[in-house]
Amino acid sequence: MKAILLRALALLLVLVLTLSLCTACSLDGLLAFINNVNSSFKGGEDGGEDGGSKGPLTPPVLEGSDLYNRAYYQTLTDEEKLIYTTLYQGFSSLSTSVEVGEASSQYAIFRAFSAVLRDYPTLFWMNGGTSLSGETLLTTKYTITPYILQGEGSLAEMKAALDGVVAEVVANARQEATLYEQILYIHDYLVNNCVYDSESVDDIMSASGSTVHPSSTAYGCLVKGKAVCAGYAAAFSILLQELGVPCIRVRGSRIGGEAHEWNALNFDGESYYVDVTWNDPVTTDGSNTLSHLYYFINEAELTKTHAFRENKDENALDEIIPTCTATEYEYYRYFGYYCESYSRTAFQSVAQKQKDNETVTARFGSLSALRAAKTDLVDNGYLRSVPALALRLGGKAFTYAVNEEALTVTFYLP
Repeated sequence: MKAILLRALALLLVLVLTLSLCTACSLDGLLAFINNVNSSFKGGEDGGEDGGSKGPLTPPVLEGSDLYNRAYYQTLTDEEKLIYTTLYQGFSSLSTSVEVGEASSQYAIFRAFSAVLRDYPTLFWMNGGTSLSGETLLTTKYTITPYILQGEGSLAEMKAALDGVVAEVVANARQEATLYEQILYIHDYLVNNCVYDSESVDDIMSASGSTVHPSSTAYGCLVKGKAVCAGYAAAFSILLQELGVPCIRVRGSRIGGEAHEWNALNFDGESYYVDVTWNDPVTTDGSNTLSHLYYFINEAELTKTHAFRENKDENALDEIIPTCTATEYEYYRYFGYYCESYSRTAFQSVAQKQKDNETVTARFGSLSALRAAKTDLVDNGYLRSVPALALRLGGKAFTYAVNEEALTVTFYLP
């Protein structure tokens, strides 16, 4: 008993001293700190287990959309689920600090907090940066205080602004004929109404959780019209969940490059990936470009350019990575813009479907098919003879772009 009391008092002292010296600790930093503290208390006369005994914990019953909205909740222990519920109830009511009470370890608190943030991008005013305080006599009771988005008005005002945009966008999306087209409306809305905030990327990456930048949130994407990948992914997730489509965010990186975030959704019983950020490319002339290269793609397509995040900390949340193998609803296949191999007849069908557009894009099943298309349509000049395009092209100049990574050719029509 004496050892337990001494351990609790020592842990509180280390927490207070550390937090007084570091007012901007990220979640990863706090996890590392906790690991060092816990390792110093292993063994002793009361054994090596962390924390005291607790009574049985019963997780709350989840209903309806919560079954998917709380995807990360499902990965937690019973104790962590109880902490998760306490945190969600407090923060969703706009509290800026929530008392957790007792916990078997600090890991349990931070895992639960991380799961809340992953499951609820609607809590946009917080990120992984937080401070943890504890007061102890015989047991330690914890309070968690996250860093809050500043300079954008009160939490109530920001939430009301976001809720208003979400309601309007979803209402407009529901006017489309099919659920697939409703999702496409939301995707295109984000691309057309938000710009990638390249100027803030370095600031966001260097902040390490010590501040909340609006461009990394759904608020930045939907209300301010500026976001980085985390903001795009959060906004897409919120809008699809409101539409009734299961959707989560996936963290990883560009292969060999910077950290990145995109979405996975479940549609017609299958999972697909959508990367709204990469479908809103930054152009050299600053023009707004709408792409669908990363819309409803499977893992084989995604992993040509994206890498999933590796979990290197056994105490952190495992990334949820759905199995995505289907191709039926990939954008180019769904609308008939896909050709497994090149033939003039196949391309004529693609062009007919897009003849009134500013561009005509075809995606092919192999690099050899793409190169055959480029040779015939451009080098041999057959594009001007395609029935659906001949009158429009006439003798006018056109430009084109070949993407050998995505296996697409796009013609920009006069």
